Amino acid sequence: HRDLHSFPTRRSSDLYRRLTEQEQRLFALLGQHPGTSFDPYQAAALGDIPLPEATRILDELVDVHLLREPAPDRYRFHDLVRGYARTITEPTDREAVTRLLDHYRYVTELADILLNPDTDGKPTDLTQPGPVPAISDRDTAIAWCETELGNLVAAVNHAAAHGWPTYAWQLVDKLHWFFRHRGHASDWIALSGVAARAADDPAGRAHILRQMANAYYYSHDHAASVAVLREALALYREAGDLWGEGATLSNIGNGYIEIDTTEAIRHYQEALAVRERSGDERGIAVTLGNLCIVYIHLERYAEALDHGRRALAMYERHGDLRGTAMAHGHLSNLYLRIDQPDQAQVHARREMELTRQAGDRLVEASAVDDLGLIHRHNGDYALAIKHHREALAMAREVGQLSLVDEIEGNLRATEQAQRER
Repeated sequence: HRDLHSFPTRRSSDLYRRLTEQEQRLFALLGQHPGTSFDPYQAAALGDIPLPEATRILDELVDVHLLREPAPDRYRFHDLVRGYARTITEPTDREAVTRLLDHYRYVTELADILLNPDTDGKPTDLTQPGPVPAISDRDTAIAWCETELGNLVAAVNHAAAHGWPTYAWQLVDKLHWFFRHRGHASDWIALSGVAARAADDPAGRAHILRQMANAYYYSHDHAASVAVLREALALYREAGDLWGEGATLSNIGNGYIEIDTTEAIRHYQEALAVRERSGDERGIAVTLGNLCIVYIHLERYAEALDHGRRALAMYERHGDLRGTAMAHGHLSNLYLRIDQPDQAQVHARREMELTRQAGDRLVEASAVDDLGLIHRHNGDYALAIKHHREALAMAREVGQLSLVDEIEGNLRATEQAQRER
């Protein structure tokens, strides 16, 4: 009987032999790509060749039916042809995969700079490893990450399994804000686990465990988040890393807010003490803000006001626009709870002004939603609904799914209050 499964391989071998030496080399190296599809930039990285040359060879491989082009500038193998490509060994295969990982690391670092509101980094700080796609703003960064997510998952797993542990955890680290914006919780949790197991130093492992804890937190699995953070905390303490210890204690406090507020406060206070010892003033301001939130929840308003004002003063002293805006947001919520809507509105408007200066659409969406809550409190339901809807559009634009859920809940509550008045 004819071996139908071997026919595509024999056909591929015949076609391969007709290629030029350069085309054969890139065909073989493309077989080492850990993902399922690729673009000309990744081909250029694997082959260490100029982008126009990579594009020419890819198009030639499509013309001779060794590749498919299911979308413009997006290429993939037929499964059996891919298997054949992987049988063609090259002495420089490992160097080629390293170049591909360098490419992914650069673009994820660039995406992180564009998506991370807390970074001081600039695209010009990075050293470009070769040709890279045009990514210049939040939208193009998110679009690239969405397109490449399957490949990035494969790249992290490949790096962890084949001796590139640092690439594995660094790629996951730089995807943090993409996951924060877009969700993909199962991928985030799985990749964090792979990267944490691969991390070749305690600090890197602890850092990635905090990432995994964030993934659980944003999936509303607070118990799992706290459990992972305790593992990270032990590593930071073993390494004598006060910054990491303080940050992790504060994160544990966040996890406990939905479980046990007494434990949340205890961990925040412990974080505050550690951060004061290390001189981490921004961290101190963050923890003061967290304590303000939990004291509002517990109706301990005098303590909430004290911690909120201290956080605000510290953020202002450091010129931290985003932090200052968030502190105004905490105080706005507090004044609304104690029936001082005029003061609440002053802080909410200041929060909105600062987020616009900082260009932070995420916190701006929260500020606009806060104004909606104030208008609802004042009985102006039409204006409240207008602000909720504006905030919801911003949150959806940014792609912050947990904030979308929160604003949708506030909008429903305001619409219900309007019907019941």
